[in-house]
Amino acid sequence: MSDVTARELRSMLDTELRHLPEKYRSPLVLCYREGKTNKQAARVLGWPTGSISGRLAWARELLRIRLVSRDKAFASE
Repeated sequence: MSDVTARELRSMLDTELRHLPEKYRSPLVLCYREGKTNKQAARVLGWPTGSISGRLAWARELLRIRLVSRDKAFASE
């Protein structure tokens, strides 16, 4: 992905975020885009605070897998 511009990367991230299940997308958006703490995000979502860190970890992994797959698809073109 070294040839990807910041704008293209942002677009790819937005697309892949939209494809994540809500239970993973919501904490990513709240914590990483809106800058909320895990505790604040948990309060907004009505979840136990401990649920946030686990779902963030899974969300990052799912997002990583999707982006790696996308990169491989671009590389084979």
